[in-house]
Amino acid sequence: MSDPTITDYPGTIPGKSQSQAAFDTNVDAFLNWLTATNVPEYKIFAIWIRARVLEVAATALSGDLPTITGQAGKALVVNAAETAAAFAPLSGRNLIINGSGRINQLGYSSGTATGSDNEFALDQWFVRLTGQNLTFTGTDAGRTMTAPAGGAAQVIDGPNVTGGTYVINWTGTATCTVNGTSRAKGDTFTLGANTNVIVIFSSGTFTNVQLELGTVPTVFERIDRGSELTICQQYAWIPDAADRLWLMAADNNGLARSVSVPFPRTMRAAPVVTYTLTFGTASEIDVTKDRFVISANAANAESSNSVIITLVQARQTA
Repeated sequence: MSDPTITDYPGTIPGKSQSQAAFDTNVDAFLNWLTATNVPEYKIFAIWIRARVLEVAATALSGDLPTITGQAGKALVVNAAETAAAFAPLSGRNLIINGSGRINQLGYSSGTATGSDNEFALDQWFVRLTGQNLTFTGTDAGRTMTAPAGGAAQVIDGPNVTGGTYVINWTGTATCTVNGTSRAKGDTFTLGANTNVIVIFSSGTFTNVQLELGTVPTVFERIDRGSELTICQQYAWIPDAADRLWLMAADNNGLARSVSVPFPRTMRAAPVVTYTLTFGTASEIDVTKDRFVISANAANAESSNSVIITLVQARQTA
């Protein structure tokens, strides 16, 4: 749209010094000019002003606005650096679980040396080398973790990876690798669909880790603690002390006793269950992604039979 023009009135303005006839003629001419020329010009001017306001709002962002093609159901999100915008899902953007270290089902104490390679500390984060440790500061609202030289790592489960271009970001001084390749904050790279991804931080601090589909790192996605705990329990469940003891019930003939322990949510895969028995040995054990069933035969069918479960895990380190 070209710049609008507001023309001056070309005729004689009505005035007191004019005769009545001249005054009436000038008034009529002025009113006709207002209707035919001035009002239409101001309408065009108002449209032009509105267009300039929209242009200013758009150019307030750095760079070009992203195309909307193929972005149905997504929101326009300002990136973490507040320098650009990109379309991103409203929720579920982050492939990293427990990216701020707030979930600690194991009750891991900061700085505790590991007894084996790939030993888990805070939920989903494991220390790669024996004798090293993960230290952290903060609370259940969020923690800053410090990775050892050998690295603290997380494996992203392949079915959560749809494939395409991804971007990683975090807060802290640690170095990072994704699938063995060094990555800086804001780096983009291609990941294959339905393929596990390993993210490793080394020799420094890290928190608010986010790996998401797209080319622009968005602000760290925070979800409520209960939801994050539930997600973590797909990979590991550490029962509270009150939930560890399960009494066995007798069958109809009183010849055997068994108990079926449901998991709080379906596990990623059939888990490894760490447990102890209050009797000799079990006659039957069945573990699925949803529950743990254990039975005692007639020789061990005591009314006090029970099982104590301390850890259920389906976590991955590769």
